[in-house]
Amino acid sequence: MAFVPGFENDVFISYAHADNEVDVFGDAWVDKLAKYLGIALKQRLGRADEVRIFFDSKRLRANHHLEEILDNVRGSAVFLAIGSPSYINRQWTRDELSTFVETAGEPRRLFAIERLPLDSGDRYPDPLDDYYRINFWQRDPADDIPLTVTQRLNSDLYYVLLQKLAEQIRSQLVAMHKQSARPAAAPAASVPASPAVDKDPDAKTVLVAQVTEDLEAEREQMVSYLDQCGIPNLPTDFYPQGSANFQAAVAEDLGRSALFVQLLGTTAGRRPRDMPEGYLAAQYRLAEEAGVKILQWRSPDIADDAVSDENHRTLLFGEKVAAIGFESFKANVRKLATEPPPAPPEAEEDFGDAPIFINADLSDQPVAETLFEKIRGQDVPVMLSQPHGDAKDVRQDLERSWRECGAVLLIYGAAKSFWVRNQIMLYNKLKRQREKPPRVFKILNCPPAEKPSLGIALPGVDEIDCRAGLSPEVVDSVVLELAS
Repeated sequence: MAFVPGFENDVFISYAHADNEVDVFGDAWVDKLAKYLGIALKQRLGRADEVRIFFDSKRLRANHHLEEILDNVRGSAVFLAIGSPSYINRQWTRDELSTFVETAGEPRRLFAIERLPLDSGDRYPDPLDDYYRINFWQRDPADDIPLTVTQRLNSDLYYVLLQKLAEQIRSQLVAMHKQSARPAAAPAASVPASPAVDKDPDAKTVLVAQVTEDLEAEREQMVSYLDQCGIPNLPTDFYPQGSANFQAAVAEDLGRSALFVQLLGTTAGRRPRDMPEGYLAAQYRLAEEAGVKILQWRSPDIADDAVSDENHRTLLFGEKVAAIGFESFKANVRKLATEPPPAPPEAEEDFGDAPIFINADLSDQPVAETLFEKIRGQDVPVMLSQPHGDAKDVRQDLERSWRECGAVLLIYGAAKSFWVRNQIMLYNKLKRQREKPPRVFKILNCPPAEKPSLGIALPGVDEIDCRAGLSPEVVDSVVLELAS
């Protein structure tokens, strides 16, 4: 019995038999997918006895009447195509697809994944070519060849992709189930609802852009993280593929969003015939036109020469792209999504070109110089304390820096605790001569780990404890906060 009333099958899996040949480990890929998809759907729907998946696993097509297979196509609530080079070169898969499209008349009932990508110039039969496909393959970084994601070799990624597919299909099955609901008098069991997540009423809505297949797992992590934090995010469903419908859907969601988050990798992604700029560039352009705040990310490990596409390189290395650790980027998205609205104009602080002041004892100059170079790379004014020279000149320079800087980073590493305490007390004295306090005042408590506590606290002065090690992610996070 199918979950959706009026249908013989809930899911019809259309595939080429070459994609289900037993591999070197003795596994048949489509058999595995059908098994685990069925389990995931039963768990998500809460109907272990009411989910029916059909696929021709007996490999008796030569003895089957094609019409028998097509009857199962017509009697299925949704259709799942497993795309591959073999899929587009088999007439019976084309017949299955065309039969479902003619019967269903509803594009949301058609789903697609890709076991292996097509060769350049090849295309899927309409309407599959412009459909969003979950890619069950990734490129080998050494040889740049596509490799199918399997449950045995890529268990973590396989699980994420499978659950994503299951949730996508579950949503459609539930919608169809409700449309075909039994009369109200019938004591039909309801579909268990997902537990509600408390949303932060003051959080800004975040649009998490569609990504290339190599970043699907990271995008899922970002969406899950925002959900856990109670931060509303869009889209609530997959965007329709194809220029006009895709851009209209993205523009509508941008109108409801305050932040646009885009994850970028070395590949430019698909560029359909009716949208030659591609999905990545189109989303970025629409976000700029909408005037929402744009937050882009790339791995800091990506080198400029790793990208051959000139247009994509321009996007990947743009000024809005943060090349930092992914966890730091997620934390920054959360910070911006949950921070309170800016103060009224009359209370805003305009520091103009006031520099960031990095204050360090001579013993901590290497750390200070590292941070200086990082901040300078963000194209913001920055200055180092000057411990060399005549004592009077050093003192005058220090006091002027304390009075006129826009932000402060005080280093407590190998320096004596009394030196750091004296610097804080000097600031406390000189702050009366400032027009306004610095917008940021951070004390960076660096290695060594074993040293006295400063034993001093001032309002507005935050201490970052990184005595266990000054990791690149900590450095990136500090620089991002000071320079933003």
